[in-house]
Amino acid sequence: MNLETVSLKLPVGASVKGALYNTYDLDYLSEDLLEIDLPSGLTIDVGWYPEGERPGTFQVVIFKQFWQNQILPPIKTESLPELVRIIEMLAEEFSKTVILYSDSTENTKTVLLQKSSSEFELAAA
Repeated sequence: MNLETVSLKLPVGASVKGALYNTYDLDYLSEDLLEIDLPSGLTIDVGWYPEGERPGTFQVVIFKQFWQNQILPPIKTESLPELVRIIEMLAEEFSKTVILYSDSTENTKTVLLQKSSSEFELAAA
């Protein structure tokens, strides 16, 4: 099988580990598909859950420093084209210095990335 990697439009300065392939073959769908480190200090993590099983979904998580520090609830989709749109939108939005998000109570909040020493810290506004 000749697999093509999926092309992503990412902000300048984004660093990518892993790859997305243009396939739904379970041999290429794992919990650790892709990790994108953004210039803002946040990370987008993409995986397939449950790993190697159907039915399953792609899951996208954005976090600061540690996976447990998630900025948004996980975003799930079964569609590879939709996954690409989600990744590109999150990468663009979360590379900015002001971020809007909704917490579990569905209240919209503004998060400011404030630079302290050599890393960014999140502060609710």
